[in-house]
Amino acid sequence: MKTIHILYDAQSKAALGWRAWLDGQSKRSTLTFVPYQAQESLARFAGIAPYLQGQDLVAVSDDGAVYPGAAAFVVCLSALEDYGAWANRLAVTELLPKAGIACALLALNDRRLRRMMEDLSDRQLDWFLENQLLTPPSSTTVTPAHARCR
Repeated sequence: MKTIHILYDAQSKAALGWRAWLDGQSKRSTLTFVPYQAQESLARFAGIAPYLQGQDLVAVSDDGAVYPGAAAFVVCLSALEDYGAWANRLAVTELLPKAGIACALLALNDRRLRRMMEDLSDRQLDWFLENQLLTPPSSTTVTPAHARCR
């Protein structure tokens, strides 16, 4: 993916925080940010409205694939220079529903926490994420990534 469009809720403090954090990272793909509330959102991304319900972020690839919820966080990580390995790791079935929580922890930029999480097996990481009191910034409902904007 060369360009990833990040549709976000401009009225959500969490979504604004994610946008700021993503903006501050080194990227290997271009990220464009479009607030849900902008008129261009629904016109430019026809058919996107159902995916926006209850989500702070929705990612749309340059080929039109739509990634809502937890999948959006994985796609965002995959666009960043330093987080590609995390995107691959969180994309597995067991960890994907908890990708929002993992991203919230990674965004804390705590090297010790990140190193500890890297050293855990997937099973241990799943347990660790499951037992966090931190709530993910958006719904972690997973919708198949094969959905497309029309």
